[in-house]
Amino acid sequence: PKVDRRGYWLYAGDNAIVHLAVPKPDDRRNKGSHFDHGYFDHVALSCAGLPAMLDDLDQKKVPYRINVLSGEFAQVQVVAKDPAGTVIELNFQNEPLPPAYQSAATMTA
Repeated sequence: PKVDRRGYWLYAGDNAIVHLAVPKPDDRRNKGSHFDHGYFDHVALSCAGLPAMLDDLDQKKVPYRINVLSGEFAQVQVVAKDPAGTVIELNFQNEPLPPAYQSAATMTA
């Protein structure tokens, strides 16, 4: 898939599984030691059941943000952190964002 970062995709058949990205020059990961923040940025997973996931996160009071992507990567992303601080990106394709969450979402073309 085309993304706004240099790097390479690792595939399993036709499915893009791992994105090996090169950070942009102004990226925070270029400052200091890799021991400060590591080289590992986040995990992205394909998911199903967006309304149930949002309800579950809300009930458990897990902070998250919502990104709604259009175009080639049309999907809803729910981004949160695990207890260790690792960013978890949950991607929901072909699932509309429930109306109650529309005002909290960031729309991206």
